Amino acid sequence: MEQTFGMIKPEGMIYKNDILERIVASGLEISAMQELVLNETQFESIYGQAKNHIPRVFEDMRTYMTTRPVVVLKISGENASRQLLKLRGASNPCESEPGTIRGDYAKDQDYRVLYKRGQFAKNVFHACEADEAEKMMQLFFGGIL
Repeated sequence: MEQTFGMIKPEGMIYKNDILERIVASGLEISAMQELVLNETQFESIYGQAKNHIPRVFEDMRTYMTTRPVVVLKISGENASRQLLKLRGASNPCESEPGTIRGDYAKDQDYRVLYKRGQFAKNVFHACEADEAEKMMQLFFGGIL
């Protein structure tokens, strides 16, 4: 049984119940859940590397993500990280298949086009590889691994 981390982003909050139902319907279990507004440390832990990749939109993204509620999730199951990434959809939402969270809810979101316009993508849901997920679970859920 593996554990992983997921986060419903501010623009995904209107789909919160559906996203949670999709996670459970996929065979994964939500072991812990918390609704909160990210503080600076939490934001930097998740998105700090973006400072170098998308500097033109980083501060707008920081303001957006630290002033609106999100839901952080600890998710358990067989191959949980891989399953959740598949359920999330492609990193670039415009490449996500229908039936994935990003494919269904992050419509018209192409990173390349948005960054050229000086905007950041609002891709509804965050999921990560196992090593990053462990760090995120420690950050948000402390010693409850």
